[in-house]
Amino acid sequence: MTQYREILRMASAGIFNQREIAQSLKLSRNTVARTLDKARTCNLTWARIEAEDLNEDQISALLYPPRVDEARYVTPDFETITKELRKTGVTLQMLWMEYYEANHKGDKQPYLYSRYCDLYRQHMRYSHATMRIPRTPGEQVEVDWSGKTGYLKDPTTGDLKPVYLFVAAMSYSQYCYAEGFLRMDEDSWIRAHVHLFEFLGGVPKTVVPDNLKTGVVKASRSEPVIQKNYRELAEHYGTFIMPARVARPKDKAVVEGAVGKLANNLLGKVRHRTFFTLEEFNDTLWEHVDEYNTHQFQKKLGSRSTLFAEEKDLLAQLPKTRYEIAHWKTATVQPNYHVVADGIYYSVPYQYISQKMDIKITSSLIEIFQGDKRI
Repeated sequence: MTQYREILRMASAGIFNQREIAQSLKLSRNTVARTLDKARTCNLTWARIEAEDLNEDQISALLYPPRVDEARYVTPDFETITKELRKTGVTLQMLWMEYYEANHKGDKQPYLYSRYCDLYRQHMRYSHATMRIPRTPGEQVEVDWSGKTGYLKDPTTGDLKPVYLFVAAMSYSQYCYAEGFLRMDEDSWIRAHVHLFEFLGGVPKTVVPDNLKTGVVKASRSEPVIQKNYRELAEHYGTFIMPARVARPKDKAVVEGAVGKLANNLLGKVRHRTFFTLEEFNDTLWEHVDEYNTHQFQKKLGSRSTLFAEEKDLLAQLPKTRYEIAHWKTATVQPNYHVVADGIYYSVPYQYISQKMDIKITSSLIEIFQGDKRI
């Protein structure tokens, strides 16, 4: 708190300049100068302070009297503002303009934009609401691998084989999807996304993964390098990959919470069960995912499923064909104008002899590229 009494007392002594007062009280010179200017404007002297025995709050009220009579102004509906800001394309300035148009002709006046924003920030602070990154319905899904694993039991040897959990959550509704895989490799990562979009019945605008090697070749704050198959998956489904910043878990806070809750919930409930096949494990997992999504919220009405129903229509449509996982290799065109892919020879135009080609291999197609050009 600014020490107005001490500033005015030291200034009244006539032996300290503003720099010395600021250094003594560990304040800025601007604060000292502004306080003394205000005191001269309202004729506030140290003699008056002593005579009236004014405390800090009383001095502050004299130096900085309330600027407006709040009763003259229309109080914004902060709950409605908070709800409207969740919708696509809605900004605080847009809501202020609507508020101003609705109230500027009445007996009371609307607040100007700066005061309107100040009051909204105060409301969010006093209501103990956290200022989060805005979440727009249908816009974003967060994805990650869980650090905890399930297990399959080999019926012959009795050995345990780990099952790795892929978990995804819609940022707005917290609607979750999970699936178990035997490996945390590129194929499993891509296949998990294909199944995720089919489970959602549509495609969000952006996908937010961690900077894991199966999705991001090189992590960077400005230009992360996305793994080639992952980038092609995004192009096929018309979405964008937006990796979270390195060491910034709040960029994907929803899935971070879902990973912990869902993994603990599932693994705790099945701790006494034995699974022999991945299909059996996933069937049980999806039952618990459905229970998790339909479970009623504790502090508000509805569930993750009811919230997701609001944003499902905002998802982009699924493409007509499912994305096929591709494997890439590099090969040099031989003198007989052939390249080798999976042990089989494929011919290319003879002009490319001795040049390096990129070969894309899927379950149904072989494509040969020179740079970005398919030949």
